[in-house]
Amino acid sequence: MIRITPREMQDFSRYIAEISGIALDRDKKYLLENRLQSLLDAQGCTSFQDLLFSAKTAENGDLRGRVIDAITTNETYFFRDHLPFEILRHKIIPEIIDRKRRPAQAGKAQIRIWCAGCSTGQEVYSVIMAILETLSHVGGYDIRVLGTDISSRVVARASAGRYSQHEVERGLPEQLLHKYFVAENGFWRIRDEVRMLASFSRMNLLEPFYGIGPFDIIFCRNVSIYFSESNKGELFRKIARILNRDGYLIVGGSESLSEVAPQFICRRHLKGMYYQRKDAVGAPLVPAQQATGFSPAAGQGTARNVVPPSPVEPAAFGAASPPPEGSASRPERQQRIAAAARKRPAPPAARHAGFPPETVEVEDMSPGSRLAEGVKASVAQPRALLESILDHQERGDGLLARRERKPGEGERSLLEIVWRRNAGKADDSGQDRKE
Repeated sequence: MIRITPREMQDFSRYIAEISGIALDRDKKYLLENRLQSLLDAQGCTSFQDLLFSAKTAENGDLRGRVIDAITTNETYFFRDHLPFEILRHKIIPEIIDRKRRPAQAGKAQIRIWCAGCSTGQEVYSVIMAILETLSHVGGYDIRVLGTDISSRVVARASAGRYSQHEVERGLPEQLLHKYFVAENGFWRIRDEVRMLASFSRMNLLEPFYGIGPFDIIFCRNVSIYFSESNKGELFRKIARILNRDGYLIVGGSESLSEVAPQFICRRHLKGMYYQRKDAVGAPLVPAQQATGFSPAAGQGTARNVVPPSPVEPAAFGAASPPPEGSASRPERQQRIAAAARKRPAPPAARHAGFPPETVEVEDMSPGSRLAEGVKASVAQPRALLESILDHQERGDGLLARRERKPGEGERSLLEIVWRRNAGKADDSGQDRKE
């Protein structure tokens, strides 16, 4: 076996980083020696410096592609790490369907998904199978899943959709194997109705993202772990530009974007996590540390959903959920608030902030009232979070504060919101507030 010198290791590592983004440390010397040995023999090279020179000067780029094929790690299997696919089925797909199936929209609802670094295609077909198992009538949707990889060899295999017995035994449930694959000459081939929803292409993630997107969902799992910090940051900046505002990004379970991609916010569901752009609708208003005591640990991102999502049964994914019993619709609540807003003058700060010359008077929140029951039914935020917001969030020259029940006062609502115009004044009940 030909050994690589320290200088050759340095030069080859720089070359591989330039063409693929993969960062190799000095301790990866054994990897280059083992994976490039066959290329050295095939090219008749007597040293790694000779092979590097041949790869750089080859006119057709074929040798460069073979170097990339030899260096890249293509470890993958069906439904790998299973949690992302549970989140896809029970959280992401229902939310996308709810947004896209509105009466004003004609035609099929489009769902666009990208699997970056798809290797031999198991992730792409796992995504499609998860969607088919979730939606009761796929014909009403225009679904396309794009798989890309830097290696032409694995892209060709993914496009063929043909797997050995060993490959289908890794992560693929038997019932899905017989439902979505057909036996063919000792292999298993993906059925045409599944294959037609996928497309594959060779793509270098270091290059500009021309001609793709925007996407509703992007899988980029266990890809950036091989990149340098600067290449990671640039990768996720480009991903943010082609991800829809309300789109979803899923990365590997060991990856965290809190340092390299501040434009994303971490959300949690079913013991797993996914990311969204910070400007997405419904982004949390409070830091993760204030959300029910959650403090992000290493690898867990910087924030989470403040309202725990309710599980949705697959059979009901195509329909919007009915409002909880006793809850008021948004227009009704807005009408009541607007009527209450005319009852007393607003403080000067509210006028200057662009609010109307009135302020909102809180409606009846006593137990059993319609508003109290509606809030109880429709808002699942924990008590600790609500109290944290009310205790600490300022509004102009006033303060949203909590008023506690006094002995003998009788049963009252959990929280009463009162407006203090100036420090030291009494609240609406005429009693001095307990600070």
